[in-house]
Amino acid sequence: MFRDIHITVTADVNEQAMEQFAKTYSPWIEIISPASLREKMIQNLRAGLEKYQNNEE
Repeated sequence: MFRDIHITVTADVNEQAMEQFAKTYSPWIEIISPASLREKMIQNLRAGLEKYQNNEE
C-alpha cells in the first residue's frame, strides 16, 4: 500500500523534456513552476479530458 508522500524537486532541464515527463507521469506529479509550463499542462490535460468526455456513448 502506498502512503501519501510529497516531495518537491527542482530540476534545470529543457522545458520540452519536462513537459513530456509531466505528461507521462501526470497522475503522480504536479508542475508548480514555471507558471507557463503549469498552464501548458493544464491545457493539455483539459484537451485530453474533453476528448474522452465528448466520446461517451
